[in-house]
Amino acid sequence: MGSLTQAFVDDLTYPIARRDNSVADNYHGVLVPDPYRWLEDPDSDETKEFVEKQVELTDSMLKKCDVREKLGDKLTKLYDFPKYEVPFIAGDKYFYFYNSGLQPQKVLFVQDTPDGKAEILLDPNTFSDDGTVALSVCTISEDAKYLAYGISSSGSDWVTIKVMRIEDKDALPDTVSWVKFSDVSWTLDSKGFFYSRYPAPIPFLMSPISIQLSQPINPTPLAEWLLIVEGAMVPPESVTKLLRLKGVGQGPRLRTSSERR
Repeated sequence: MGSLTQAFVDDLTYPIARRDNSVADNYHGVLVPDPYRWLEDPDSDETKEFVEKQVELTDSMLKKCDVREKLGDKLTKLYDFPKYEVPFIAGDKYFYFYNSGLQPQKVLFVQDTPDGKAEILLDPNTFSDDGTVALSVCTISEDAKYLAYGISSSGSDWVTIKVMRIEDKDALPDTVSWVKFSDVSWTLDSKGFFYSRYPAPIPFLMSPISIQLSQPINPTPLAEWLLIVEGAMVPPESVTKLLRLKGVGQGPRLRTSSERR
């Protein structure tokens, strides 16, 4: 922001964040203060007000930057070109992501042969009119019959997993909510997939993580899905390792995303 003078920067009044000195954690007899924990609740009125003031401050600075529009136009022109991602195979079909240039999100295409006609399988740009719903997870079953994909709203880490039948692009009733920091891994027989989720409702901050197996071919209520492991301190990134070590998925063996590459 070369056009911003030091005098202007000095005039900025940053919103004051309240210190709550009553909040502290006891770690092995040592009290560790956490005075800004209230900011970790994004739904509280106080947090929303603080964020709004931050946005107002940022906008007030950017509006006075005389090179912002020129820089935006230049970057837009440089980025406006077709973009293909590396294609991948599942079952007897070929899949790839494509962006025509300035689309907010890349589109998933499918075709029967390498030189066959490509069809749009999933276009995340149609998820919402204002573009606030994004594709966060996307996994094809081993036989290319099903697509499991996760969507998130307004930049949230929370993901909702949905299932589509690829042949007719029909949305199945399976929906998994309260998913966060989780991949989706299909079983080799394509009868279900592994994922991690938090229980609902979510207690603030700390929640146990459950690893469950869904059955998209024969949909069942969430309560009937198979609970594989549960624990308050199970890191999401350790889910795949834990399943493999315990031998979970033998028969329909769990295949990790790294094995697909």
